[in-house]
Amino acid sequence: MLQTREHLHICELLQVKRGVVALTKIDLVEPDWLEMVRTDLQGFLAGTFLEGAPVVAVSSVTGQGLSQLRTILRETAETIEPRCDSGIFRLPIDRVFTIKGFGTVVTGTLWSGTVRVGGEVVILPVGRRSRVRRLQVHGHTVEQAWAGQRTAVNLPGLEVDQLNRGDLLAFPDTLQPTLTLDVSLALLKDAPRALRNRTRVRFHLGTGEILARVVLLDREELNPGEEAYAHLRLEGMTVALAGDRYVIRSYSPAQTIGGGSILDPNPRSGAGPGRCCSNTSRSCRPVHRPSRSSACCCRPVRYRSCRMRSGYRPAWMRPRCSESLDNLLRAVRLWRWGPKANSDICTGKAMIVWRQRSYLV
Repeated sequence: MLQTREHLHICELLQVKRGVVALTKIDLVEPDWLEMVRTDLQGFLAGTFLEGAPVVAVSSVTGQGLSQLRTILRETAETIEPRCDSGIFRLPIDRVFTIKGFGTVVTGTLWSGTVRVGGEVVILPVGRRSRVRRLQVHGHTVEQAWAGQRTAVNLPGLEVDQLNRGDLLAFPDTLQPTLTLDVSLALLKDAPRALRNRTRVRFHLGTGEILARVVLLDREELNPGEEAYAHLRLEGMTVALAGDRYVIRSYSPAQTIGGGSILDPNPRSGAGPGRCCSNTSRSCRPVHRPSRSSACCCRPVRYRSCRMRSGYRPAWMRPRCSESLDNLLRAVRLWRWGPKANSDICTGKAMIVWRQRSYLV
């Protein structure tokens, strides 16, 4: 039950919206006991995203309930909104192996964007490059894979020992590895103890696990059930985008204690959410719900940097930057830097300052 409770915590920290509950091994208990477990389960799931979710009793030995479970899973999957394919291609690697006659293959769930056969890719954070020789989705060879699909990618020219679980497959020059992150951090209500400043934890993002130090920005201790802004100093490189969800576990024993959202995947040294990046004494207001183009409001951001933070493809993002800037110019009074007008924002030559704050739209 402890493992089930931890899995539920992880799903809530990752903001999973819906699901199906499978009550397993029912062939080992009497019907009266099964009904008692159902009642306990309803109380356990109360107040979570699984409250009111379908509960299917199944047995892998007798096959009881399996057809019903498949039907409900299919119906639930059809109600889920498809992932947006306008994002940058990202595939967190969870397996690496070799197939005779083909070479190295990596597998993972395609996080965002799309990928085609023949496209050039890079393994992050190590930076090794290859081309997609072959793609498979659920065992079927395809020419293109989309966000949300389980995908196998054949990568020629790379050895198995050059890749690891936790690496990220992406297109070149789209993402930037980092050793620091600005985050919002929520500690679970039933965490075993308070989280002290500079505590060493296990940081989980995608399929990777990296040791990190949690630097609390406005307190020395975070109590169970509380939320705060923090700066994570990682002991290994990672790749993230604003809005990505993460989980932290205690260093020892390894136990899920909290998680949150990435606010700034490439923060400037000495800066953090809720702390001003300039030499003034005024603190900037932290971003409570970061968008993919969010950044600290006290410093200008070049277009290339903003594009890497945003997670959107250049062809999708550039016209929307121009459109958003035009709307702002019509709505508010702005001060601009740069030799040109609106196009400067999209070429990284200018910034916008509104009410003493810098913005890139």
